[in-house]
Amino acid sequence: MQDFEEIIKKLKNKLNIEKDKDLYTLMEVKQGTFTAWRARNKIPYNEIIALCSIRNIDLNEILQNKEKTKIITKNNGNNNISLNGINHGQIHINGNNDLEHKICESVKKLSDKRKMYYYHKIEAELLEDE
Repeated sequence: MQDFEEIIKKLKNKLNIEKDKDLYTLMEVKQGTFTAWRARNKIPYNEIIALCSIRNIDLNEILQNKEKTKIITKNNGNNNISLNGINHGQIHINGNNDLEHKICESVKKLSDKRKMYYYHKIEAELLEDE
């Protein structure tokens, strides 16, 4: 498992920035938040995913481990998602109640890029909960 410093270093290199201030400004977080993440070795998945999505950076390049195992892959032909080598198939939401149905209908209206963005945000939340 990677630590905060490894991932932040990769992100800074990819964005061609040197200072923490430039990075936490791009992430739209305060210095104290960034410092707390560093102290706790907490990887800010949501912010990384959002920044990579906005800057069109491949998340694999940032979150990839030393063995170069792809963390997140997408088959552009059919929108299949694979996380840590496990195929999660296409993004499907099967709603049984009104809220789930509304969410499903809203997701259908999004572009493929936005669907991927929200999918990765959800996956990041799940990783943080582990």
